Amino acid sequence: MRGRGEGEGRATPPARRLRRLTVGAGFALAMTAPFELLYAEEVGVDAVGMGLFIAATFAGMLAVDVFGTRAVPYIDARGALAVGIATFGVSCVLLGLARGLPLLLVARVVQGLGSGLLMGAGLQASLRVSHTDHEAVGSFNRTFLFGAALGAPVGGLIAGLVPGGYRSTFGACAAVCLAMTILTWQTLPRLAPGRPVQARLSWPSFAGPPGTKLAIVLGMTGDFLRGGVIYTALPLVGDARGLSATTIGVAVGLLSAVEIGVLSRSEAIVARLGILPSLLAALAVGVLCALVLALHGAAWSFVVVSMLFGLAVAGATIGPPLVLVALAGDAAAGLATFRMASSTGMLVGSVGVGMLAAAFDPRTVFVAVALSLVGGAVLVVAVGRHLPTTGPLAAAR
Repeated sequence: MRGRGEGEGRATPPARRLRRLTVGAGFALAMTAPFELLYAEEVGVDAVGMGLFIAATFAGMLAVDVFGTRAVPYIDARGALAVGIATFGVSCVLLGLARGLPLLLVARVVQGLGSGLLMGAGLQASLRVSHTDHEAVGSFNRTFLFGAALGAPVGGLIAGLVPGGYRSTFGACAAVCLAMTILTWQTLPRLAPGRPVQARLSWPSFAGPPGTKLAIVLGMTGDFLRGGVIYTALPLVGDARGLSATTIGVAVGLLSAVEIGVLSRSEAIVARLGILPSLLAALAVGVLCALVLALHGAAWSFVVVSMLFGLAVAGATIGPPLVLVALAGDAAAGLATFRMASSTGMLVGSVGVGMLAAAFDPRTVFVAVALSLVGGAVLVVAVGRHLPTTGPLAAAR
């Protein structure tokens, strides 16, 4: 990983501006995410259509994150960020206008394209204004999730209190995205890649030292939880248990707040425990939380345990990108590969949990999440066997 630069600890003006913009991006993306499935149900989408609705966003994300692993790291991050935020705003307008499945699917694909470009370019932009790889990942995650912690409850309040319900939330999100696009273009400098490599859309390369392919699968963990639990299981199960959109939004916001608190201490946690042990601990907490949510249906436990689930999501977010960067030997390439893995994890989590929720009761959904996390723990152990005890990759242990 890159070494520490002179003046670390003092954020440069571009870094401060990027952090503020990342907060806004997290706010915008979280305003609608917990409620889109509920909106599709309100419009009258059936079980098959719901599966397509869930998958559509990730088709767009995968198009960016898979084919863009050799493109996004080598283009101007400011321009890519602006385009990504604007595209997400367009998807919100389309969602608000939709009265049936065809336009809903178009909107979700557009949303995926915008989300994939925004997240990929955001990580690359953070890398270009930070002193270390760890700082880049940590800064982006903390600021993005801080915005998300605010965006989810605000979106829920708008849906619950403003005439128009979910459509009002989509309209407000589109307005936020428009403002963010303008601010991104006007306040950030051009953030060019660090080395002149031709950007190209192509299949990614999975070459690397032993353990790379397993680490790519491990990279799915954090966004598997984000897509499967935060944006799918919690909204659907909360709605099935009669909870209001405001309560669901508050639960998601508290989860994000806990995640931010853990991420703010991520460097100290990793230094003390190591990346893989930290990830194992997070998965264990996730198993316990999922089982409680499966067995206990009260509103207060839904909110409290959702909040504690933030510990699991944070731990699953800290480690995988650092392992992939260490294995790749190049921060830009490692983070691009991580984006590909994370969008795949979100697809698997959202579609898998959505299908379970459509076919079974809430208890089954969270039991399946718990079993998936047990499988993730087995994968952590397998990755650890491929990491040497000395040398550059030893830090990932």
